[in-house]
Order: sequence, then structure tokens, then C-alpha cells
Amino acid sequence: MDNYRKLASLAVLAAIAIGFSCAPIFAQSTTPSGDRDFAATAAEANNGEIVLAKLALQKTNEPSIRMLAQRILADHTKAGAQLSSIAASEGLKLPASGELLPQDQQTQQNLSSMNSHPFDIAYVNSQLSDHNAAIALFQKEAQNGSDAALKQFAASTLPTLQAHLRLAQQAMQQVAPQ
Repeated sequence: MDNYRKLASLAVLAAIAIGFSCAPIFAQSTTPSGDRDFAATAAEANNGEIVLAKLALQKTNEPSIRMLAQRILADHTKAGAQLSSIAASEGLKLPASGELLPQDQQTQQNLSSMNSHPFDIAYVNSQLSDHNAAIALFQKEAQNGSDAALKQFAASTLPTLQAHLRLAQQAMQQVAPQ
């Protein structure tokens, strides 16, 4: 009888261990495709913000642009870590940190050849455009997403994206007053 209980206990423990080891596989198959698309697009856009902010910090001396880039770099680094954590727990594969949206690749290429005031204006214009698009993407996920963790991530990240948009608008007033 004792051997039977030991064998049954081992079987239960083995089943639990197998269940935990397969959890990411099962999680991936249950995450709706719209949520997976959001996570991938958000990760690529986030990568672009980090790359462009680093470029801005290398190229500009304008205080408002430096402040914007520093804030974007810090906030998007944090958001990227949060999204990666969610993706890992749900078995989602995100684009690598060097993968950018095509428009961010083009912006990076264009900005790399600019300096001084033209750089500042082009960088801020890219941030205005990128953050308007990001806000729309995150609002859609926060309102219509099916995955609770990604939906919460989108909702909690929205105020930061909106703050970045306001900072970009303020920076534009500094570098290109109307």
C-alpha cells in the first residue's frame, strides 16, 4: 500500500512538473491573435523610441530635446521590460531589441544624417507622429483587448505616452515657435 501511495505521489508530482514546463506553450496558443499583434507592434515601436532617443541624446544640445529624449529613454526602457515580462509569462515571442518598425528605420536613417536645428525639428516631428500612433494603438488594446495582462499594460502605459506627446509639443514650441 505504501508503494502505491509513493507511486501515486510521484505521478502527481510529475504531472505538475510537466504542466509547469508546458505552460508557456499552452499560454501562447490561448493568447488571441489581436493581442499578439499588439504586443509585437508595441515592442517594435518601443525599440524605435529607445533607438531614436539615444540618437537625439548624441546629436542635440537643445535642453527641451534632451529632456524629452531622456524621459522617453527611461520610460520606454521600463515599458519594454514590463512588456517582456508579460510576454515571457504568456509564452509570446517579441521582436528582438534591434528590430524596428519600418517607419522608425527610415526615421533613424534620415536623422542620422542631420545635425543641429534641422535634427531637432525632425526628431520632434517624429515623436509627435510616433506618439499619436502609439496612443491610438494602446487605446485600442486598452478598450478592446482580450488578454487581461496586455490590456492592463496598455491602459497603464497610456498616461506615459500622453505625457510624451505633451513634452514633444512643448519641445516643438521651443525649437520651431509658431
